[in-house]
Amino acid sequence: MLARFRHAYQPLLSLDWSSSPTSSPTSTWLSPQRFAAKRKPVLALVATLILAALLLATTRDPASTIGRAASSLTSGRNNIVQATVAQVEQGGFPLAPNECPQPRTTTYRLRSETLRFAPTQDWISPSPALPRSATLDDRLEAWLAAPVGTSKTWNAFNSLTCGNPSVRREQNQLHFRNNLEFWNGIDEDRVRELRQELVGVLRTEERNGRFDAVASSGPLKRGIVWTAGNADTFDRVLVSLRLLRNSYNSSLPALIFHFPSESPSEGHLAEFATLDAHVSSLTALDKAGGGRTKSFHLKGAALVEATKRFDEVLMLDSDNIPVRDPAFLFDSVEFKEMGAVFWPDYWKDQPENAIWSILGVQCRDEFTIEAGQVLLRKSDHLDAILLVEYMLQDWEFWFQLSDGDKDLFRYAFLALRKRWAVPARHLSTASWLDKNALGGDKSDRFAGHTMLQYGLASEARGNKPRPLFVHANLLKRITADLHNGNTFGRTLQLRLSQTATSATMTTDFVFHCDYLANIDPLTGIGLLHSGDTTTPPLWVREQALLSRGLETRFFDGHRGFAYVLAIENVWKDEFLFLDREAFTEELMSEVEMQRWRERVRRDQERVTQCSEEENLRETGQLVGKENDWMEVVDWADDPDLKGFEDRFYSVGGGRAGGVGFRA
Repeated sequence: MLARFRHAYQPLLSLDWSSSPTSSPTSTWLSPQRFAAKRKPVLALVATLILAALLLATTRDPASTIGRAASSLTSGRNNIVQATVAQVEQGGFPLAPNECPQPRTTTYRLRSETLRFAPTQDWISPSPALPRSATLDDRLEAWLAAPVGTSKTWNAFNSLTCGNPSVRREQNQLHFRNNLEFWNGIDEDRVRELRQELVGVLRTEERNGRFDAVASSGPLKRGIVWTAGNADTFDRVLVSLRLLRNSYNSSLPALIFHFPSESPSEGHLAEFATLDAHVSSLTALDKAGGGRTKSFHLKGAALVEATKRFDEVLMLDSDNIPVRDPAFLFDSVEFKEMGAVFWPDYWKDQPENAIWSILGVQCRDEFTIEAGQVLLRKSDHLDAILLVEYMLQDWEFWFQLSDGDKDLFRYAFLALRKRWAVPARHLSTASWLDKNALGGDKSDRFAGHTMLQYGLASEARGNKPRPLFVHANLLKRITADLHNGNTFGRTLQLRLSQTATSATMTTDFVFHCDYLANIDPLTGIGLLHSGDTTTPPLWVREQALLSRGLETRFFDGHRGFAYVLAIENVWKDEFLFLDREAFTEELMSEVEMQRWRERVRRDQERVTQCSEEENLRETGQLVGKENDWMEVVDWADDPDLKGFEDRFYSVGGGRAGGVGFRA
């Protein structure tokens, strides 16, 4: 028992002075002399801890080498691991115990040898959410109390959850290369400043009674909101409005916001009025400079302004076209429960991103979100909305972390320890029918130019999810001769498992983001909340596990004389990425690759501990060769999409080929 104790608590008992850099009065490190002066009370504390540990050891499982304690943050197990900052910066954080299912929480209790940080900090992996009943003060205090460390410590901590092929393959490489130096330059002092600054924004709003006004507001109202500027964006909004009113018979109220200097024409105003849409100028703002890249703060201001009229807001980008009436979203069990629905993007945040230290949250192995469509309830999430507005006012700083406005919504929720609902299916990419449109060596590649987003699980009731939004984010840049018949027509998508297409779900199931975060590569189980008494349905676990095999690739070509930037998705089992040849050193370092090999080895050993029900790899049905899980389907075979292209051009008056879709 004593031997086990020494092994488990060796970092606590180690008094190694050899790494202390200096004893200069200006140094922030504890010198040997200063440390010795404090040694008596430290040794007394150590003796007390030893006695307590010996008493507890008699009640522990004899096979355990790491003490376990009940966590106040989750209903599952909480492993406590002692270490020093120097140890984890040099060798990384130890992996969690090799069990099936994995323990929900591991607390790394790090002892610091520098006065820059608290003597001991708890680094909780994974970072937990707060209950929905938590107050604003609870959320802000949790944010401020999160551990502070060097970028090296945070990178090591984040690598536990994000140092794997699933994250590295979904890296937005341009964003990573352009901002890595910036991320590394955000030190612990800057992190403290940013946390205090953002917390201060909400404290000020609270003192000014902003949240009291929400609590006392009248009956709920809901609507769709767009932001628009030049003639192209007004044209695009009109396409969606014509379809909503004249094809889908939607009666949802509509608001369009713009800068005072970019007012719509008289013709636009007349048609907006005909379509029962209100156009409003944000007079408190003006467009800085002449480029569209100076317009990002319009979106945050429009969202805040819209919540003065609506409690529930569906915000759409002007190039994002609904496939059908989205009104059902507001009455869905997901939105009623969570008050927010976010839709995924292709990419995953990287462990080196300084946003994690700013938020005080461990890197989450999950897809980022895209803001082509955002559904929010003000009375639940005004705090997050105000954070987004504030960050968009300083977009030049925050976009180095977020790569645009899209993930600021997600970051605001994570900062406040909140969660959100997600759609029933991961996004797909859409293209034209002509497989050889790009020709040459690109003729066999799927040239995706549009994001296809889906509805909610409660709508599909566990069966095949229905398309909901056609987000033409790359189509608008293609200046080729595009018209009715050659613009849309095919989807490249991750196939659904047989369970997902045949299961019937209960009406009260809420598909939230944590079910798709930090997915266990054996069980398909993500993060569970303190109130969760069961694991998610099998179809959710299977979809989550399959999504770990996705990789998104940009490529370019030409359609005629027009330049085309396209997206293509491929699939490959992450357990096959064990060789150096699988990744360049830039994508995955040798140290990280070694740790991944160790993780795979441990998972292969863990198979023997998992039941057949727990281990989704047991039957072999979810493990296939490259591309086995990707499929191309024709829109003609989908009831929601088969007439979309014709409606886009005829009812919506849409235009492509760079006309009405200029950047």
